[in-house]
Amino acid sequence: MKAVMYHYVTEFDKSLPNLRFLDFQNFVKQLDYFEEKFGFVTLEEWEEFIFNGTTPNKSGKILLTFDDALSCHFDYVFKVLNKRKLWG
Repeated sequence: MKAVMYHYVTEFDKSLPNLRFLDFQNFVKQLDYFEEKFGFVTLEEWEEFIFNGTTPNKSGKILLTFDDALSCHFDYVFKVLNKRKLWG
């Protein structure tokens, strides 16, 4: 299992030129890449790990994490994760 943590996932805002962020379109590309190369930890696999210490059968799956519960996670990330039936 590999954890990938995200902070700001949004589109460029010229009023915040120095904000360090991951562009939303690049986030979507990352999801495509992770899905193709590694797969994602399912919620059931995560619960199995938390409660029993059992890791997924396939090693190297990606666990998505999002720091700080920022509004951009709801505005951008949640929608694409929901559409793909992913969680984080």
